[in-house]
Amino acid sequence: GPRRAYYDTFSARETAVLAEKPFAVSSAEHRAIIERFKPYRLACGYMRRFYSSTRLLRELVRTRPFGRLVRMKLSEGNRSRASHVDRSYIDDSRQSALGGILSELGCHSLDVALFITGARAYEVQACEFVFDAKVDRKISAMIRLADSEYLPDSGVYLDYCASWLDRQTNMMILEFENCSVWTEMRPGGEVRMGDPSRPSAATLLVPAAHAASTSNQAFFLQWRSFLQGLL
Repeated sequence: GPRRAYYDTFSARETAVLAEKPFAVSSAEHRAIIERFKPYRLACGYMRRFYSSTRLLRELVRTRPFGRLVRMKLSEGNRSRASHVDRSYIDDSRQSALGGILSELGCHSLDVALFITGARAYEVQACEFVFDAKVDRKISAMIRLADSEYLPDSGVYLDYCASWLDRQTNMMILEFENCSVWTEMRPGGEVRMGDPSRPSAATLLVPAAHAASTSNQAFFLQWRSFLQGLL
């Protein structure tokens, strides 16, 4: 919406920008924005990268204590009863990409999947949207993530769903060669290892590195990281 004037002003002044998502509503707009700034002067607010669960899962993919990652499943969302009258941009396709859940919620979880796997390429094998006029309320997709030194040469498949129409598991499950690991899609989500169908028998994995367990902590860590990049 109104961000273009801010980007024009800040780029002319060589002012660094930490933008809220969605960063852009098209690939052309994305390229036009990043061409105005030096790489270290521009970032997007994907705070979930700083969750302790995200950091731990990323480390498991890289160090492979349970073997290589072979598949991912991620779903989040719930039945929405609110009108969102104070957040009307969600229902306005001119303000938020296609409008709806993909730009409001889905971009966060998709970014986490890319961040954890280190994938630099993806291929959408199948995709289905449920629209309310121009606003997407549910998306289901099968996506192949690839081009990462931490993944098999053939990549891994991400079974993905985000919805405002029905209740989702709100979980991310990583299937490794030797076991499964999962966490809830929330700031303080615990990471467990075992059989997702028998959670009471699972083993709790405790992150070794300091990271966020609340949204405020995640924003602080992201803001600090952004500022340190400017020094």
